[in-house]
Amino acid sequence: MKKITLSLSILALMLISFSSCQKDEEIKPVTIVETPIITLNELYGTWNFKSLEVDGITYSTCEELSVGDYCRWAINFRFYINDNNVNTFYYKWICDENSNDDNEFSLDTKTNTIIWISSKTTFKVINFKNSTLIFDRYRDNTLIGTYTLIK
Repeated sequence: MKKITLSLSILALMLISFSSCQKDEEIKPVTIVETPIITLNELYGTWNFKSLEVDGITYSTCEELSVGDYCRWAINFRFYINDNNVNTFYYKWICDENSNDDNEFSLDTKTNTIIWISSKTTFKVINFKNSTLIFDRYRDNTLIGTYTLIK
């Protein structure tokens, strides 16, 4: 009789442990909504070069940039809407006097990417906080460097 009671007790415990008091909750897929890091209105204006990081080395002066042969990568930007109501940016190299005006761009707020329309260059925004903008510059999908700009 003890064996039967013990067997029934073990069976009852097993049944209780595998049963659920509540109905299993339905698992709903999570939708991730990307939040723009920066909007067009925040992007508009003049951004001054602070530094460029290439291969783990940070350059912040023309002298440092010349050693790495990156002088033409030190750029100030100005994003604006031109007279034809087109998003445009102007850039000026800080280590020489060359500049380039009227470059059309778009801002993809889903991927946080500034797209230079007439070039194979994109700028992937990494961070924007307190008038500091950090982005990775890509050409032909190859990382050129990480820029830090100050507004």
